[in-house]
Amino acid sequence: MDRETRDEYVLVIQAKDMMGQLGGLSGTTSVTVTLTDVNDNPPRFSRKLYQYSVLESVPVASVVARLKAADPDIGSNAEMDYRIVDGDGPGLFNITTDEETQEGVIILQRALIFESVSDPTLLLLYRSSVEKTQKKAVFTVTVERRADWILVFWRRNSLLCQNQSPRKWPHFG
Repeated sequence: MDRETRDEYVLVIQAKDMMGQLGGLSGTTSVTVTLTDVNDNPPRFSRKLYQYSVLESVPVASVVARLKAADPDIGSNAEMDYRIVDGDGPGLFNITTDEETQEGVIILQRALIFESVSDPTLLLLYRSSVEKTQKKAVFTVTVERRADWILVFWRRNSLLCQNQSPRKWPHFG
């Protein structure tokens, strides 16, 4: 029997006296058999590879992505625990489980700097209600460069390139 295929059976039971011989009397009742769930299905991601682009200027603590795996089990057997198991050596990301949706929420832990982050960053993730039923997926983050240099025309035939915000520009008297 498999609860995910059929979770309830209604049986009609008949009892006959006189060992079921002609002239005997009988009575019937219904019995409902409900199967309880066991953790017999691993969670499954819909894809093996997830790809996202994130701007370099995204603030720390921002949600970078949400992803979800399906588990046909129910109740506590379908509650998920997402973890980053490999690929995040610099500690750029964290993943938590949204208790309502059972989605994995990937959050930026440290500032993304295009020049110091290998592009793309690969993360192996799994989602599991118990350690022995784990599935992995690859999550790729491509860091998109923001404009670090601001070009400003200053005076006739001169060009100033500044790598700071205008508040920090040098004063040219």
